[in-house]
Amino acid sequence: MTGSATTGAKLDVAQNGSVSFRIVLDESGIVDGQSVAQLFDGALFRLMVGGQTYSIRARAVVVGDTINVSFRMSDELRAILAANTQATNASNAPTVALTLEAMSNDGNYTLGATAWTKLFNTMK
Repeated sequence: MTGSATTGAKLDVAQNGSVSFRIVLDESGIVDGQSVAQLFDGALFRLMVGGQTYSIRARAVVVGDTINVSFRMSDELRAILAANTQATNASNAPTVALTLEAMSNDGNYTLGATAWTKLFNTMK
């Protein structure tokens, strides 16, 4: 099952707070009349960047048909993100894929979605 993920157009690795995503799901593959909320509200998502997986998972909140996921910016996440950019500002930042994956609450579906952002680090 696939979805379309979005996040901010640019991401500064030096920021505090969280990295948030919105996922809109292609519902054509859902059977038995289940809703996005039934399948993914509370599901645990993992984040992968540049071949590395962030060890902390984030719990999803579904509003309508949109899945919302936020990861707290920790030292580990900052290190994973920083390893994927040498840029110190958004104007020369590479566009990087941030991939989210989760298993549905009933265990019958796997959801994958990728968001793209310009990644830079003002701490360098």
